[in-house]
Amino acid sequence: MGAFFAYTVNKNFTFESNRKGAFVVTKFVVIYLTSLIINIKSNSLILNLFDKSELFILIAFLIATILSAFFNFIGLKFVVFKE
Repeated sequence: MGAFFAYTVNKNFTFESNRKGAFVVTKFVVIYLTSLIINIKSNSLILNLFDKSELFILIAFLIATILSAFFNFIGLKFVVFKE
């Protein structure tokens, strides 16, 4: 449900795209899954490099979120909804 909402909002409002079809949806899913993997792997890497204090847990969370959000935006703008 969340991915459907994200697709609809990004397509219609964020990027105002007219692109349609199964290939666009497939690219969207691939970008989202890749973004999820980037988030998990970067979070895990940072937590493995440093101690697991509250501070480093927060830092790992923030860095992983920023990296995955950046990748997600670039992927959606230049791959999925490119006009």
